Amino acid sequence: MASNRTKGILLLGDERLKQKALELVNFTNLLQFQQEIDTLTNCLKNFRKEHGFGRGIAGPQIGLPLRIISLALLPCFKHLFELTDSNLLNLLNFNSDETNKDDVFCLVNPTLLEHSEESFTLYDDCFSLPDLMIRVRRWKWISISFELIVKKKDGWEFYREKEEIKTFVMEKMSQDISELLQHEMDHLDGVLMLDKAEHLNEELKDGVVYRDVYLSKLEHFRNKVDFTY
Repeated sequence: MASNRTKGILLLGDERLKQKALELVNFTNLLQFQQEIDTLTNCLKNFRKEHGFGRGIAGPQIGLPLRIISLALLPCFKHLFELTDSNLLNLLNFNSDETNKDDVFCLVNPTLLEHSEESFTLYDDCFSLPDLMIRVRRWKWISISFELIVKKKDGWEFYREKEEIKTFVMEKMSQDISELLQHEMDHLDGVLMLDKAEHLNEELKDGVVYRDVYLSKLEHFRNKVDFTY
C-alpha cells in the first residue's frame, strides 16, 4: 500500500496527538521552542517537496504542544498582510512565483470567531493518518483571529504593531481554506478527523476508506460528498 509518511510527523496511536495544545503567550515561551518551530515548518516543506502537495500542519503533529499552525498558503493571506504592513510579506519571505515551495508561515493562537450555518461533506486526509481518507462534515466558511510569528536574524518573534502583539482577523474565508483551518484547529484541541468520521452506513463504517481504495474508485467516492478537490 502506498503511503505518504514523512519523518518527524506523529502517526495515529501516538497519545500526544490527543492532547490539547497550550497558547503561545509570551516572549519567553517563544524562545523556549525556537528549534521545534523550525522543525514544524521544515516538516511541511519536506512533505511538499517529497509529495507535491500539503497545505498545513499543526504543532501537535510533531509533538509540539502549542497552538501553532504552519501553512503553505501565503498567497491566500497576501492581501490581509499587505494592508497591515507593506514590508510584512518581505519578512515572511514571500515569493510571488507560483512555483515557490517555501511560502510557509506560522500563525499562532487561532480562535474561531464565527462560522456559517451551512455545512458540507468531503473526504479529508491528514499527515498523521497517511493511509486513510475520511468523510467529515465542515462549516462552509469560518472567520478566525490569530497572531503571527516571523523568523528574523535572531530567531522567531511575534509580529508587533507599535510594540504590541498584532491580532489579525480573517473573515469568511473561502470554502477550501475554511475546511483546512477547521482541520488544523481540531488538531490543537486533540481532535483527529477520525473522531469526526461521518458514515452513510453506520454498520459498514463507510466513512473511513483506505487511500488506495479511494484513489482506485475516485468517482464513486466523489459522488458521496458535497465537496472535492
